[in-house]
Amino acid sequence: MKLKSVALVLLTALMVVPAFAADDAEKKGKGKGQGGGNVAAALIKKLEVVGLTDEQTEKIKEMGKKLAPEMKELTAAAKLTPELSKKLAAAQKEIREAGQIKGKEVMKAAHEKAGLTAEQSEAMGKLNEARMKFQASVLAMLTDEQKAKLPKTMQRGAAAAKGKGKKKKEAAAAE
Repeated sequence: MKLKSVALVLLTALMVVPAFAADDAEKKGKGKGQGGGNVAAALIKKLEVVGLTDEQTEKIKEMGKKLAPEMKELTAAAKLTPELSKKLAAAQKEIREAGQIKGKEVMKAAHEKAGLTAEQSEAMGKLNEARMKFQASVLAMLTDEQKAKLPKTMQRGAAAAKGKGKKKKEAAAAE
């Protein structure tokens, strides 16, 4: 009888422990993959230097919640993994440091070097496009004082968000 009790306790423990481990992984944000990360939180962290208001922070979080499912779906459909993302980042860094290729060609060469399939390369492009649109919409809601405090890497995006469609309007007016 004792053997049956011990076996029952062990069996129960084997079933319960993985369930708690899965809950802990979810709470810590593990296992989300590349597209499941919180884009809004990452951008808010980058924008700490500009002094976001509570209202702006909330808007960014809401926008991020709407974007997350799209990004997660793209990531899952193309089977993009964190390892593949690291491989791609290393390839990009190596290509940029070599300085032989510039602009959009860097991404193309990095995708080839990292071994991305055409589907994965397309998905990465869509993910990047979604991220850039999100960032542009966030930068557009910053005040001029906040934009002045932006890190240099983000200032070009803020200028593009501010003058969105300006060239098209000027060209149409010139005709």
